[in-house]
Amino acid sequence: SSTVIRKNDLYSARKQFPNLKMYEFPEEAGIKLRKPKYEEFPFQIDNMLQQAFNAENNGDFLDAVEIYDYLARNYSNELWMHSLAAKALYKAGNKKHAANICHDINKQRATIDTLVLEGKVKREQKEYTSAIELLSKAQDIIEEQEYLWM
Repeated sequence: SSTVIRKNDLYSARKQFPNLKMYEFPEEAGIKLRKPKYEEFPFQIDNMLQQAFNAENNGDFLDAVEIYDYLARNYSNELWMHSLAAKALYKAGNKKHAANICHDINKQRATIDTLVLEGKVKREQKEYTSAIELLSKAQDIIEEQEYLWM
């Protein structure tokens, strides 16, 4: 079974009680052990992302959205997690919510994916001028990247 202990406490207790077994000295030193939180396990982000991708591949888009939302709340890279959630929402048929998320992302740091997704929804809503503007911005990003990589 796994436990969590602060590294400095572990070293200090080990020096203080060198003759005790590993599971005995923390208690003698007054250190409280606890089980690790789910998000403290190694590679947890990778595992959860894989779960979300698998959920999407199985058509469980709303389950994937829940995982992306959890990752956004508990780990860094919120914009990326929100953009993945927006794609899953779009696939689940919740296009307006997906577009709203993309719109918020695009105000902060637009990406090709979020511009195109918001543009798709605008086109479906027959808001052609907005759709063209968004897709033009996506095209500008692509052209800038092509220029930088030449």
